[in-house]
Amino acid sequence: MACQSAPEGFVALDELVSKKLIAFGAGDRSIAQSEYVLMQWEVMDSANDSVEIVHEALIEVKRLADIVLNNTIRMDVQSLEDGAMVEYMAPGQSFQGIDDTHSLHHKLIIQHCFRDRNEAAHFLATSASEGLRSEAECMDLFTALYPDLQWHAFDDMWVGFKTKSEGDSVKVDRNVTIQYHTYLLGGQCLDSLTSMEFQFGKSGQLLPAMQWGLAKMREGESALILTASQWAFGQEGRSVGRIPPHTPLYWDVHVVNVD
Repeated sequence: MACQSAPEGFVALDELVSKKLIAFGAGDRSIAQSEYVLMQWEVMDSANDSVEIVHEALIEVKRLADIVLNNTIRMDVQSLEDGAMVEYMAPGQSFQGIDDTHSLHHKLIIQHCFRDRNEAAHFLATSASEGLRSEAECMDLFTALYPDLQWHAFDDMWVGFKTKSEGDSVKVDRNVTIQYHTYLLGGQCLDSLTSMEFQFGKSGQLLPAMQWGLAKMREGESALILTASQWAFGQEGRSVGRIPPHTPLYWDVHVVNVD
């Protein structure tokens, strides 16, 4: 098949894909050298240069094929660094979530490349605490750091199941025993208990997010319960345990027993 003529300013990568580099990256590493990448891609209407669709995602690099569907673009993207901006002229179906089969302008921005999960989590924690992003945005992106968990969300609270069970459900007035660790998004462990036994459902006994998350669980299950500050320590934070104001956090919880 003969290569099509590349649009002005573009370089043809193959028969269907052309590329225009808008900005070089200024980062210390490329996507290929990273474990996670935060990127944004826009689909442009070539007739009037208006943005039709905008997506943002925190992606585990080994799962890049789930987002960048076109092999040529995916191979090219591997060399991009933090801050790189590139435009591709390619079929609409080159990226996840775009069904148009016609050739479209795709603008790709590499916002951050992360060495590992801990570096990405620290970035999200800092973004939330400094107000660079909303807590809801940071938590939504945080769930991408654990793509193998079964995530369920409600009103700025998330529960991500690590293990499932057919055991008894956690319900009001039942005696429940749990193990848990409390973490800030950045991974700092605030406290932990190897055994906590209580009668579930009593007012004021648990933080609202912990109460909601446990109500979704069964005996024998383990999960991450993730919450915005409004369902934890709110605007004031907590001096004991070093929890700043407006800080999302999560619990790593195991339901040991339900009677």
